[in-house]
Amino acid sequence: MKDCLELEVVKVTGDPDRRVSKVALCGGSAMMFLEHAIKSGADVYMTGDVRHHGALDALDQGIAVVDAGHYGTEQVVIPVLADYIKEKAKEAGEELTVVVSRVKTDPFKYI
Repeated sequence: MKDCLELEVVKVTGDPDRRVSKVALCGGSAMMFLEHAIKSGADVYMTGDVRHHGALDALDQGIAVVDAGHYGTEQVVIPVLADYIKEKAKEAGEELTVVVSRVKTDPFKYI
């Protein structure tokens, strides 16, 4: 997951050597959807901004958590959204230039 999202670090709970068959994910800060991940039968829930007690709750309920940060879980959708907007404009008969910023807006430094 770290490599796929091009991140330096992620935080994890649970056994990192456990075999994973199903992953639930939601970008940004989305621990409020933990119960949905559990009900789906996911082995791991990947989101961002996981708080200490949220991680403990997940472990108590038998699901591991990957906290890839708010930036890390949302930055991957930007090119997809840009393409979607361009396509919708084209379908409407409009020509639209969409410029995706290359500025990294993650405010954190990992040292």
